[in-house]
This record gives sequence, C-alpha cells and structure tokens, in this order.
Amino acid sequence: FVMPTLTRGLIYGVDRGLTAQKVALAIIIDVDQNGLKKKSADELVLDAIKFVRGKEPEKWKPMKDVEKELMMKLVKKDELEKLKQDAETKKKQKELEKQTAEEELKRKFEEDKIMLSEDEKKVAIEMAEVEKRNYEEIMQYEIEQEKVRKTEEEEKLKFEQERQRLIILQQEAERKKLTEEVLKYQREQEEIKKKNEEENRRLRAERDRIDKEVEAARKKNLEKVKKYQEEQENINERKKEGEAIFTREQGKITKEIEKMVKAYQEEFSKYQKEYADADKAVEKQIKEVEKDKERRNKEREDRRRKNLETMEQKVAEYGKRGNLDIDRLFTAIDKHIGIPYRFGGDSENGIDCSAFTRRVYREQGIELPRVSYEQARIGRGVGGSSLQPGDLVFFNTSLVGSISHVGVYIDNNTFAHASSSQGVTKSSLRERYFSKRYVRANRIMGQ
Repeated sequence: FVMPTLTRGLIYGVDRGLTAQKVALAIIIDVDQNGLKKKSADELVLDAIKFVRGKEPEKWKPMKDVEKELMMKLVKKDELEKLKQDAETKKKQKELEKQTAEEELKRKFEEDKIMLSEDEKKVAIEMAEVEKRNYEEIMQYEIEQEKVRKTEEEEKLKFEQERQRLIILQQEAERKKLTEEVLKYQREQEEIKKKNEEENRRLRAERDRIDKEVEAARKKNLEKVKKYQEEQENINERKKEGEAIFTREQGKITKEIEKMVKAYQEEFSKYQKEYADADKAVEKQIKEVEKDKERRNKEREDRRRKNLETMEQKVAEYGKRGNLDIDRLFTAIDKHIGIPYRFGGDSENGIDCSAFTRRVYREQGIELPRVSYEQARIGRGVGGSSLQPGDLVFFNTSLVGSISHVGVYIDNNTFAHASSSQGVTKSSLRERYFSKRYVRANRIMGQ
C-alpha cells in the first residue's frame, strides 16, 4: 500500500513541473527518518512536494482543467469510500443489536414460555415482524451499497485510463524533443570523429615510415652479426688444421674478436639511440600537429567572425538605403508554407528555421547567416510593441538557454517559421509556448 502511494506522489510532483530527483530525494530522506511512523504515506508525499515546491517555485505548474476534473472525481471517490465505511459500520452495529435482541428475546421466551398470555404472544409476534422488516431494510441497503461500489469501480477505471493517456502524451512530447537534441549531438560527434580519424591516419603513416627506417637499420646490423658468425666458423675450421697455428694466431684472433664485439656493441648502442631519437621525433611531430590543428581552428573561427562582421555591415548599409518589399516578402513566405521540417535542411524536401528566414530575405537581396543565434546579431533590436512585417523574431526553445529558433513577423502578432512538428507554418506570438520563450526581435531593413 505504501509503495504505490509514494510512486503516485512522485508522478504527481513531476507532472506539476518539479524535478523528479529532488522529489524522490525528499521522500527517501523522510522515509529514512522514520517518517512513516509519525504520519501516513499520503501526508509524507504531500510534505515532500511542498518542500520541493518551496525550493523551485518558478517550476510549479498549476493543474489543467482536465486534471482538476480528475482531482474532483478522486475527492468524490474518497467521500464515497468514507460513506461506504460508515454504512458498513452501521450495518455491523445493527446486526449485532439484532443478534443481541434475538438472543435476549429467545431467553425470555424460554423462561416465560408457560406463563405467556395471549397478549404477550401477540407482542412477541409483532416484535418478530419488526425484526423481519429491519432485516429486509438491511438487505435493501446492502443492494444499494453494491450498486455504489460498482459505480465507484467504473469511475476509478475511467480516472486511471485518463491519467495514463495524459502521461503517455507528455512522455511522447518530451521523447520527441530529446530525440531531436540527441540527433544534433550525434551529428556533431560524427564530424569530430571523422576529423580525428583523418589526423590519426596521417600520424599512423608517419609512424610506419619511421618503423621502416628502424627495420632497415636492424637488418643491416643482423647482416653484420651474420658476417661475424661466418668468420667465427672460418676460425674454427682453421683451428682444426693445427693446434700450433691456432696457438700462434690465438692472441691475434682474440684481439680481432674483441674489436668486432666492441664495434658491434657500438653499432647496437647507435641503433638504440636512433630508435629513441625517432620516438622523440614522432612525439614532436604529434605536438606540432596538435598546435597546427589549434591554429587552423582559430583561423577558421577568426574568418567566420570576420565574415559575420562584414555581413552585419553590409546588411546595415543595405537596410539604411532600401525599404522592404512587402509583396515580395509575403510571396516568399507563402511559397514555402507546407514544406516539411528537417534539421539542417535547405530544400523543398526539408528545411529548418534559419534556412527558411534566409531564403525569405534572399528574395530581398540580403544574405543572412546560416544559424539562428548568428542571425540574432544582424540588424537593430526593436521592442515587442513596435514590430513591423519582415522583422525577425527569436526564441529560446533549447535546453541550454540560448537563441535556438527564428521566424519572420507578418502582422497582428502573427509570424511564419519552420516548426519541428508542422513544417513551415504560421503561428501567433500570443500562444503560451511562444510568449514564454520569446527573446527579442531585430529589424533588417527600413527605419
């Protein structure tokens, strides 16, 4: 009984916008401190939710109309359950009173059986009839209670089905949003992986070249060792020819052997030094490659920043000289309505928000940056009450707290944009979703 109550409390806290980890932690701490011995499971869950709500008041979401209706049904269910318990108690009490009265009546009847008069018999019959009527009323009450129980079970089933449907809808929306973020992150990781693989291939090629040079030096030394072994064999053959010749030449041969061994040792030391130098050279080349990589990234970022500044200047100059062509603006917007959404897309088969605004302003002769947060740097800022057709409106729809969505203002608080769920469409700035995530607006052309 306790675990389902705690689980329902955790689900309720998450539905209201609170952090799941904090609600669960508050419940666990209260349980660890023997909270269930001091209060019921429902009271423990409510105290935990109140505590977390006090820490995160900005995340708390009021109940929707559907949830309020379900809550009223739940309260009604509790009241019916209480009435049912009261009725059961009264029923048991009446049955006990009936049993006591019957036993008492039976005892008196047995004691006074011989002494009963006709009037007393009538009284006994009337009391039996009264008891019979009371029994019939109890049976009728039980039938009505059975109907109430069935009605409660049906309402409970409907309530559970509606709650599960709402949970599934919420989870589906969150899963779809998280999937888009994960796909974006995976694409970025793939690009980084490709660059690292290219760099690793180049380093492996350099390592192979050094290994070949080391192998060639090793073969050269092996040939010298082989030559030394052949000379040793020749010495052994000459030794067999005569001990006398061997004795005379022994000192000379020994010196030559020592000289050859020393030369071999020097050659081997030289080989070891060359191999160590080769390792140092590879490490140095790797560091130089890393530095060159950082330099190229910095140069690329500088070029991107410089191009963006140049684009800002051009747009500012053009915006001062020319006025927005409203007819061409609306024609460009209507031409794209209905195109499906695709992250990173820029064609009739799929398009994202920044590519859509870029295409609209390309019809005006202005080339905007590719991504929304860079487009937010173009033009001059305007207030929400001063919006005009063609102004760019920016939103924060991501999890990282920066500009991540853009659209083109039309009129009457309406703007066109590439929605991730509907493709290119028109929406209202007064919608709760967009009004809550609205960041700013920029004017590209006109005064």
